[in-house]
Amino acid sequence: MSIPKIHKEGSTLNIKIKDGFNLWVKNMITTHIGDHTRTLCIDLSECKYIDTEGVIFLYQWQKNGNNLQLMHPPEVFFEILSILELTDSWQSNIINPNK
Repeated sequence: MSIPKIHKEGSTLNIKIKDGFNLWVKNMITTHIGDHTRTLCIDLSECKYIDTEGVIFLYQWQKNGNNLQLMHPPEVFFEILSILELTDSWQSNIINPNK
């Protein structure tokens, strides 16, 4: 399992996820979120899969009024949104969803 690259710039936490986004990766991200973190900018261009733990974490992050920017999510991400019936309520900024 590959360790995500995480670095903070002001109130933004920049994350690059390789391999997969699962409970282990979610827990790594949450350990880096501080009181002043308002935006997660997540690069998923090298992510091969994302499970429901990852999707639910992202959904709850934005539901709590925080900003979320996803870059190049894998196709399975949109399938999970559909299965969980979250497609209509998804508010994140998604860059290049057709990668």
